[in-house]
Amino acid sequence: MCRWYTDEFVKAKLLDQHNRIAFAELENKGLVDKIDLDRSRDEIPLVDLDGGETRYGIDSLVYLLAPRFPFIPRFLAIRPINWFFRHLYKFVSYNRRVMAPGRKVEQQYDCTPHFDWKYRWYYVLFSLSVGWFGLGTFCLAFLPNLLWLLIVLFFLLLLPYLHLEKKKAMEYMGQVSTVWLLGGVLVLPALLVPAVAWVIGTIALGVMLWQSLRRFRLILEG
Repeated sequence: MCRWYTDEFVKAKLLDQHNRIAFAELENKGLVDKIDLDRSRDEIPLVDLDGGETRYGIDSLVYLLAPRFPFIPRFLAIRPINWFFRHLYKFVSYNRRVMAPGRKVEQQYDCTPHFDWKYRWYYVLFSLSVGWFGLGTFCLAFLPNLLWLLIVLFFLLLLPYLHLEKKKAMEYMGQVSTVWLLGGVLVLPALLVPAVAWVIGTIALGVMLWQSLRRFRLILEG
């Protein structure tokens, strides 16, 4: 996710390609002493190469966007809006490894986000709510007799949660809730175009099965 959105900044010419540096390159670039490595696991740092302060997270995003969108700093100066976006950033950052998981890579500086129980529960509840809304509505509209099967499938997916160590169980729960979220979002277009409901439903089921197998394998490997 970090690579994806920094790449978008590069494409938008808000960040130079040569100034986007991976954690593995920090030592070679002489930047280790300029950032808080622990904080950088949760908030992407923006280092001022001319000796200015290092910005983190939402502050670094605002700094990059401000030259092109000068209203953003003023907008985020409003306290409730500032509070919302800072918590939204944390919501995404703490859960980015269950939103877009990948194999763990051994490197000198760890960029894995800290585990936060509160934000993980927020994510699980949000994802399951959206997922159940989409999948439940789809079943009621097109497959009312199979709603029970959806419920059984959900509880079968939850079974491993009961047999895992507490933190590992929440990691698994995050992955399951992401799969449910994907399925719920993918079937929503069928409510607008009922004629292709079977096609959309089949695609959603395929994606859910693919992601379930992929994520379960990554958990086992981890």
